[in-house]
Amino acid sequence: MDRELWQGLQDGQKQAVSQLFDKYYQRLYNYGMRLTSAREEMVRDSIQVLFFKLWKYRQTLNQAESVKAYLLSSLRRILLQKLRQEKARSERNYKFIEIQLNAVPNIEEKIFGLERYEQLNSRIKQVCQALSSRQNEILLLRYDHGLSNREISEVLGINYQTVRNHLTRALRNIREELGEVISLDQ
Repeated sequence: MDRELWQGLQDGQKQAVSQLFDKYYQRLYNYGMRLTSAREEMVRDSIQVLFFKLWKYRQTLNQAESVKAYLLSSLRRILLQKLRQEKARSERNYKFIEIQLNAVPNIEEKIFGLERYEQLNSRIKQVCQALSSRQNEILLLRYDHGLSNREISEVLGINYQTVRNHLTRALRNIREELGEVISLDQ
């Protein structure tokens, strides 16, 4: 039965995907909950991502020896990636907070810093508006969502090298444009 459903998925039959989802959802959910120590929302989202990717890449999927094993290992990979991203984000946030707590300025420094921040923020907005929409989107996915270049290429449906090129150009433009502003502070 699984092989027929898998073949149906590869052939683009939405009913096959729906049946696979119905058949394996609870098993995938239980497995995911054990892996993530009861992080329900993450598990549900990951299962959705898994089936979305199955549908998106259905034409390039190989025949699975065991559909169940394939689904479980794919879910595991997605969950571990999300946990790594979350851990990295948490570590960045912790370091940022630690730095902020160690640098408690006096009131004059706060006022000067606020003025300087507003100027810099205004300049950053101008620089970002000068970037292409593709570069802005890549920067958003990279730094706001913490995606890797590979993930960005998957999300945008463009070549990995194209993502790297856009990111490099965007960061170089930002550095060049903001270099003068930032160097005045130091």
